[in-house]
Amino acid sequence: MTNHSHIAYWQCFIRGDEDAFKALYDVYVNALFAYGIRYCSDEEIVKDSIHDLFVDLHRYRSRLSPNVNVKAYLFGSLRRKVVESKKRNISRSIYAENYRFRLELETEDYITLSDDKEDEVLTKLRAEMEKLPHRQKEALYLRFTCEMSYEQVAQIMDISIASCRTFIYRAVKDLRQRMENNKISQLLFIAFLPVDAEKSNI
Repeated sequence: MTNHSHIAYWQCFIRGDEDAFKALYDVYVNALFAYGIRYCSDEEIVKDSIHDLFVDLHRYRSRLSPNVNVKAYLFGSLRRKVVESKKRNISRSIYAENYRFRLELETEDYITLSDDKEDEVLTKLRAEMEKLPHRQKEALYLRFTCEMSYEQVAQIMDISIASCRTFIYRAVKDLRQRMENNKISQLLFIAFLPVDAEKSNI
């Protein structure tokens, strides 16, 4: 389903088309779960949040805007519901202590090595990724694994586009420095660095 058809299904759903509503659910439920489980390790919280999200969409569809970026809207809405649910299930002091996001990128999707050290290098890369600040990890996940634009990532994370680019630029720069003794460093630069990052002042 193309982005254009996503919008078409969204608009049909708002007008009361139940088949369009089911189609949106089928298209996005797995991606939403994959994102939510990285934000919250409790599968039941994530599943309940997805359920609540679609219940609310159906209940309040007459109030929804027909002109939204569907993917970003759903991801952002799920993010807020997971946060609210986590706050209800754990104490505020514990929640405020750490903002956690598990990256677990499938690095093979972006980087291919040809020598015997492939597993060793990829293992080190994953370990270094896990050391990144959680918001940088989330930005990387949304930008590259979910293939979202900077505008979409910024909307979901409730940050400016400039901040989104900064998160990603700093994450890639940090990874390159940590991996500088491996040939993967230059591959990281090519695969991840925003095309205009070097021209910015960040």
